[in-house]
Amino acid sequence: MVHFVSQDPYHDFWSSTEQSLQYFRELVKMEGPDSIAGVIIETIAGATGVVQPAPEYLQGVQAICREHGIMLIADEVMSGFCRTGKWFGFEHASLSPDIVTMAKGITGAAVPLGAVAVTEKIAACFQDKMLPCGSTYNAHPVSLAAASAAIKLYDTLDILNHMESLRPTIADRRAKLLKHASCFDARFVGLHGCVEVRLPEEGVAAAIEAAKAMMLERGLWSLVRLNTNTQRLDILSSPPLIVTADKLNFAFDILEEVLGSMDQKR
Repeated sequence: MVHFVSQDPYHDFWSSTEQSLQYFRELVKMEGPDSIAGVIIETIAGATGVVQPAPEYLQGVQAICREHGIMLIADEVMSGFCRTGKWFGFEHASLSPDIVTMAKGITGAAVPLGAVAVTEKIAACFQDKMLPCGSTYNAHPVSLAAASAAIKLYDTLDILNHMESLRPTIADRRAKLLKHASCFDARFVGLHGCVEVRLPEEGVAAAIEAAKAMMLERGLWSLVRLNTNTQRLDILSSPPLIVTADKLNFAFDILEEVLGSMDQKR
């Protein structure tokens, strides 16, 4: 297995689409296309800070894979099932992956379940061949029932249109966050978000703990962590897909308080 760096349009050190594609081309050439079965990529990276590569970059990766007969595998564990405003994150770049991995939202996070979707061409390979893998809890009835119910709710509750209705609220509040001197960036793809905060030069640990405490005291829970790559604070958030505009404004008000406090420390 070879790890490669995907394009990151938000940070200068890896922002160029063409340079990122050239790096990927050279990597494929160096490793040898015949030795590469598949390329796994998060179309919208979650844990690294809601990083969404440019559609042109993802389409370029797909084109290189197609050119060399390499399977494109989309990791949709975090971005699948309406989280980003579409059923799957790869739809934002109009991709056609050969394989899609999914979990989390497939059951509304009620119970654990993972699944893999493949093209008809790949599925046909196993019509007369055994797939040499298995799982103790494969096709567990409770998990499958939860998945069936969750997928029906996404449809009957019209989640995608609901999320579309929240776009103006998110855009307006994002613009206000960016006015703070301590806000390096605020990224939101649907209800998948990350606020990247500049930290003071001194007292970093105390500033981080103060931010966490302020959020909790005011009723907002989020994953708050120091990003050791950027040396900035990441505030990551993935609220329930049924969240209302009022609840979003409540959360954004608290985030503005946190940023206001950070502004004073700079």
